Amino acid sequence: MKQFTAKTTSNTGTYPDRPTFSFRPGTTDSRIYTQVLEHNEYRLPRCYRPNDVIIDVGAHIGSFSLAVLQRGAAKVFAFEVDPENCKCAREKWSALGEGRKKTGYNIFR
Repeated sequence: MKQFTAKTTSNTGTYPDRPTFSFRPGTTDSRIYTQVLEHNEYRLPRCYRPNDVIIDVGAHIGSFSLAVLQRGAAKVFAFEVDPENCKCAREKWSALGEGRKKTGYNIFR
């Protein structure tokens, strides 16, 4: 599957703490990522408590999960039924490296 890479930016510049995600062409990946992370479509609070645990049902490629981890949640349990979305989310999170709250993210199918 061919993918393209996009860096998250806004009118205030690039977000240094957000990873570069690869989005699949012909999907809504990029749009959902932008709506959730840049436009805060879900009206997430500015920060979560350090012991907050979030459950992400219908995780898609992990955009919501990333948003809550960046806002300080301790852990996310993500569930995604679609095999391609689940694979995509797992690949994105495994590529983040140890320096990003990777240990706080678990995705299940």
